[in-house]
Amino acid sequence: MADFISEFMKSLGPEVSKQMAGSLGIKQNDVMKMIPQVAPLILGVLKLGRADGCSPVRYCHLVYRYGL
Repeated sequence: MADFISEFMKSLGPEVSKQMAGSLGIKQNDVMKMIPQVAPLILGVLKLGRADGCSPVRYCHLVYRYGL
């Protein structure tokens, strides 16, 4: 998982953090620090949903349930 997040941050991190910072109204540097912390949670919910054969509605429920 750490390798995936590290690769993601190298290739897409700056652009993603810039867009998120703009839409959330926080500093880009703060977003760059948050992404590695939040990404495993998001991927975990997606994995949980896939294992359950979830529909898009179920994914939304899981996201809200786990506060993502």
